[in-house]
Amino acid sequence: MPNFTSAKNLKYLDFDGCASLSLVHESIGALSKLTLLSLRDCKNLVRLPSTINAIISLQTLDLRVCLKVKDLPVGQYFDSLSLVSLIVLDLCFCNLLEVPDAIKELRCLERLNLQGNQFISMPPISSLHRLAYLNLSHCKKVEILFESLPILKVSSGGKYFKTVSGSRDHRSGLYIFDCPMLTKMFMCTDCRQLMLLYWLANLIKYPCHFRAGFDIVVPWITVVADLISRWFQSKLTETSIIRIKNFNSKEDWLGFVFYAIFKSGFKIITWGLRTVSKQDLCRLKRMDCAPPLAFDFVTNDMTNSGPKIRLPYNWLVTKKDEDENIEAKTKENNLSNVGL
Repeated sequence: MPNFTSAKNLKYLDFDGCASLSLVHESIGALSKLTLLSLRDCKNLVRLPSTINAIISLQTLDLRVCLKVKDLPVGQYFDSLSLVSLIVLDLCFCNLLEVPDAIKELRCLERLNLQGNQFISMPPISSLHRLAYLNLSHCKKVEILFESLPILKVSSGGKYFKTVSGSRDHRSGLYIFDCPMLTKMFMCTDCRQLMLLYWLANLIKYPCHFRAGFDIVVPWITVVADLISRWFQSKLTETSIIRIKNFNSKEDWLGFVFYAIFKSGFKIITWGLRTVSKQDLCRLKRMDCAPPLAFDFVTNDMTNSGPKIRLPYNWLVTKKDEDENIEAKTKENNLSNVGL
């Protein structure tokens, strides 16, 4: 890399796929306005300087597939004054053998991607109260206690959706599939409830963190089946087509929660949905079902490759929208009548 001392106005620095890059110049710490640093797929990168922690404006640090970096700044350098603006940290497929305890100091962090690494244990990250995305998928050796996971407590979060440049993945959620050492953890009822209450309930309480959707992807075992039977009254087959009827959008209505059970190759076996409102937070704590959602019909059509939902004609359409639609249609008909 070049010397950045004379480039102090840089805000966006992307070195994705620079296969020959091995070192990052120490002068990068002088980039006080830098908001994004991406070194994705720099497979020969071996070191990052500690000066990177001086970039107080840095919001996104992407080190995905940096396989040879042994001296990560997330190890010995992070403290309460380091990377104070960091929102996104991507360390997936970096061949990490451990997750440094100092990562808990990144109090503004909203998205942490650790998938595909080789670490066995994870430090408690309960202090990361803004964390809305955690990906541990394909971490085949990891063993984790859910007590270490954070609970969203900051309603002023959701900066990822407002300020981060170069956002690649806009969904939030908890991803822990293909983690064979974690299967036993899911046999615990407390862990099941914690998973839901700490993540799904946050969708209801702090929707600013989940503006583009939210996923919980976990291994399929008996307690998950029990959870679905409690939460969802609708159990639909792979090719089901449903039509929602008489839907009443109340002021506290937020959206829908879907579940899908799938095999390898992501072939859906069963699926269902329920409404979500602000009042559902209490129901979540009691593990109760939501009021049933009315379907106009449920049919099976083997010519379709997957499930479909047909919404009502006036789906969330206001009186003003209806009037504008009628006016536009009238103009269209009048033009058609005169041959235009």
